[in-house]
Amino acid sequence: MAIGRFDSLPHDHESVLLSEEEYAVIMRVGHPLTHHLSLDDYADASHLLVSFNGDHYGTADRSLLSIRKKRNVAASVPLFMTAMPVVAASDMISMVPRRMALEHGEKFGLVHRPPPFPMEPFALSIVTHKRHRTDASLAWFQSIVIEAWEKLTGRS
Repeated sequence: MAIGRFDSLPHDHESVLLSEEEYAVIMRVGHPLTHHLSLDDYADASHLLVSFNGDHYGTADRSLLSIRKKRNVAASVPLFMTAMPVVAASDMISMVPRRMALEHGEKFGLVHRPPPFPMEPFALSIVTHKRHRTDASLAWFQSIVIEAWEKLTGRS
């Protein structure tokens, strides 16, 4: 079982939607863009990209391409939680799930802003292999995760 954002799945896997999530731009408290984040400011800033496979091109880049903009990706890290202390100690900005920015941003000395361009929400899902459909222990664990997520997010 895996939990996350999965843009595509192999044919032998299936997913259960936990929630639709939005993005936020994070930056350190006192960053020059804290008070105003225009599209041009965003594009010109140094970006920390979160990329599990190390690519320097992500979801925000695809959205920017649709409006004929590019951004300056200076570095990448594999996890969103890794991005937070790096952004807090630099002048880079990063795009993270809004819920994560709300939950953890203040602990790291970060502020968050909405993206200055349209970003489609993404699906946060539980993914399992189809061969485990009848696995009672996996079904139980999945139900515990879903229940915990509903309590955490106030959804039922």
